[in-house]
Amino acid sequence: AEISTLEEGAIGLLRMGSFSTTSIFPRLVINLVKMQPNLKVQIQESPPQELIDALIKHQLDCVITSFSKEMMADERTKLLKLQPISTDSLCVVASTKHPLVKKRNVAWSDAVNFRWALPPKDALMTKELMYALKKMDCTEISPVIESMSAITMKALIQFDDNLLGVMREHQAIDEARAKNLAILPIHPKIRLPDICLVTQKQTLLPAATLQVLLDWKNL
Repeated sequence: AEISTLEEGAIGLLRMGSFSTTSIFPRLVINLVKMQPNLKVQIQESPPQELIDALIKHQLDCVITSFSKEMMADERTKLLKLQPISTDSLCVVASTKHPLVKKRNVAWSDAVNFRWALPPKDALMTKELMYALKKMDCTEISPVIESMSAITMKALIQFDDNLLGVMREHQAIDEARAKNLAILPIHPKIRLPDICLVTQKQTLLPAATLQVLLDWKNL
C-alpha cells in the first residue's frame, strides 16, 4: 500500500525550481498541494540557467521556466523534456496616474522616450524587448533602474508616476486587477517564449504528479 501511494505521488518530497517573475508558479504549486496534500514541496528561485544546471545535476526534480534562444542552443537541453504549460507575453506597466494610461493606444515610439525600469540586460524579457524595438526601428531604451524582482518592479512603479516597467503577462494582469498598476495599451504585443515544465527525459517523478502539473489550468 505504501509503495502504491508513493507511485501515485500522494506522499514524498518534490524539489521545484522557478524564476520569480511569474504568478503562474505559485498558482501551480498551490493547486498541486491541494490535489496531493501529503506532498512536501521545496522551492528554489533562481535565474533560468541556474535552475537548468541544478536540474541536470539532479538537485531539482522539475523546473518551471521559459527558454531563451541561447538556452535552446545549449547541447544539454537535449537531456531535458520541455512541455509547454502556458503562453506568455511582455506587458508594459505603469502607475495608474501615468500620463500614457489615459490613451486608448500607445505607440512604442512614444513610450521609449519615458523613464524606464527594466530587468538586467541579459534577462530574457529585456533581450526580447530590445530585439523587438530594433525590428520596429525604435530607439533603444536606456533604463534608469535595473531590477530582476517583480516585487521591486511593482513598488517602483507605484512610487513613481512617470516610470514605465515590464512584467510577464500573468503577473501584470494580477497586479492590474488589484489596481496596483496599469497595463499600457501598447501595440504590437511582444511575445515571450512559452513557459514550460522541464524535467529530465528519464524523470522519476510519479505520473500522477506530472499530470497535475501539466493540467493545472484545467482544474
